[in-house]
Amino acid sequence: MASDTKAATAAKQRNAEIRKTFGEFVPDGVDPQKIYDQWNAALFGDRQLAEGKNKDEILLFALGQAKIAGIDLRVAGQMWINEEGKVITSLEGMVTIAEKTNKYGGTTRPEYEFGEDGKTIVACTMGIHKLLGDHLVVSEQTVYFDEYTTGEGFWESKPKTMIKKVAHAHCLRASFSMCNGMYIAEEVEKSVPKSKDSQKDDMQAQIEKSLAKKKKAGKTNVKPMKKAKPVK
Repeated sequence: MASDTKAATAAKQRNAEIRKTFGEFVPDGVDPQKIYDQWNAALFGDRQLAEGKNKDEILLFALGQAKIAGIDLRVAGQMWINEEGKVITSLEGMVTIAEKTNKYGGTTRPEYEFGEDGKTIVACTMGIHKLLGDHLVVSEQTVYFDEYTTGEGFWESKPKTMIKKVAHAHCLRASFSMCNGMYIAEEVEKSVPKSKDSQKDDMQAQIEKSLAKKKKAGKTNVKPMKKAKPVK
């Protein structure tokens, strides 16, 4: 009985703490702990924050940005927080936040830098028009392709589009303080390069898979290796 009373008191105190910290985001008549758990499930999932990161501060920031951008946190994948405490959202969400300031004037045309072959993208420079007083001021940012590409998916098939998105996000953060701390998925999905042994394993697996398909279709021409004749 005493333990039940103690648990109820602790729950009441925790609800009061949540409502004090997240007051404007906790609707009347809703259990604070329940909605807090929903936020955590939507934004953190199974991810654990790096040591030294304040979870409630990051969560409060994310909730504020979601409200400004009109992001419904009940819809999976629209916004989340990674292990480093970075708030990941869509580029459209960041643009919406910038537009709410009534100072966002769009972007400049992206300029691409290519390698010696004239085809490989090295960097992308892009600018944002921001209204300062009666004048539109351009703020440019340059991002480098090899720092973000995963070498696969859209990074392989649409490299200009992908690096342009990264450049746009950089510009938004540089020009609008309300976008600070927000990142798009294209900035944080850098894949870890595979080792040579791993690459060999992948190649061997592809060869074996291809041979298996041909064998199943009755098209394989692979013959067993002949035994070498003994040297006399």
